Amino acid sequence: MLVPVEPATSHEQEAQAWAELDELAARIGRQWPQDVLASQAIAEGRR
Repeated sequence: MLVPVEPATSHEQEAQAWAELDELAARIGRQWPQDVLASQAIAEGRR
């Protein structure tokens, strides 16, 4: 869960925050192996 340090003061700030998260997800997705599920990666990290 991501919790903002302080609430967005405008719709534009909120939209920008979501756009940044979308970009981060796209960057991760471009490098993520297609045959690995997120749950598998988390389980591996816990070992």
